[in-house]
Amino acid sequence: MANNKSILVKGYNNFVGVGSDRITLIDCVNCTVEPTTSGLTAINCTDIDFTAASGNNTYVNGGVVQGHRWKNATSSAPSLVGGDYDLYFIDTSTGDVNILLDTRFLNNKWVTFKIIDATNDVVFTALYGTGSEQFEFNAMPYTFTPVLGDSLTVAFNGSNFYII
Repeated sequence: MANNKSILVKGYNNFVGVGSDRITLIDCVNCTVEPTTSGLTAINCTDIDFTAASGNNTYVNGGVVQGHRWKNATSSAPSLVGGDYDLYFIDTSTGDVNILLDTRFLNNKWVTFKIIDATNDVVFTALYGTGSEQFEFNAMPYTFTPVLGDSLTVAFNGSNFYII
């Protein structure tokens, strides 16, 4: 557990307590950040729940984003998008990234994709849909050419996916 002015290195299932300030997480996995935490820095961290964190938080190479639960998406395996996370860091450095948009859980919701490497493409596919879904008025699967540093927020209205 971390409190004020702590550094956690290579931890698993770490817990950052309520009201913590000036915390640094390095190479941590599966961590929880409690309410009113601020001044948090995460470096090379994965699978962290920051839904309750407050302001002045930063990340390096994937990490803290205020108020979001996030996950890295790479070419190593298709990334299922369906309610558990609302922010994905897209790294196409080793090949195309396949995003499977689960229509069962995305109705009237949106998810954001942050491009951290734009070497290859991102392919969006509807999963468990009717087969008639479109991505921004295009047939699916839809291949998207990312731009480094861009963010793409996608919403599903029950029929189609739109960039908002």
